[in-house]
Amino acid sequence: MAIVGGPRSGKSLALQTVLLGLTAAAPAGGLSVYGLDLGDGALTALRRHPRVGTVAGRNEPELLRRIVSQLSSLCRRRQDFRQQHGPEAPFPDNYGEVLLAVDGWATLRREFDALEDSITALAAQGLSVGV
Repeated sequence: MAIVGGPRSGKSLALQTVLLGLTAAAPAGGLSVYGLDLGDGALTALRRHPRVGTVAGRNEPELLRRIVSQLSSLCRRRQDFRQQHGPEAPFPDNYGEVLLAVDGWATLRREFDALEDSITALAAQGLSVGV
């Protein structure tokens, strides 16, 4: 699942609020959140939350790439697992549902355009495997 917010606006706070609400409503082990904070930094405050894997800011380009790469790899592993074990088999990892939140899509496209295709593919292909 992908949630996209705008830079330097109340949208960043709204996105943070939505993410906190989702983590509060999810059962234990049922949700993992990752963030790309290219906005005003509101998502970086979520780094310490127990259900947040990590959040990368615009000044952390390597971490941005690693998050997208890790989630793409998780998506492929889960797709392979489903092909081998069927659509009802629970995934053998501990991620639960995985959510990637992107705050500042325009900035991502402008400064980190190489990540756009991978994130778009995650949004299109990951839903069927809980990413």
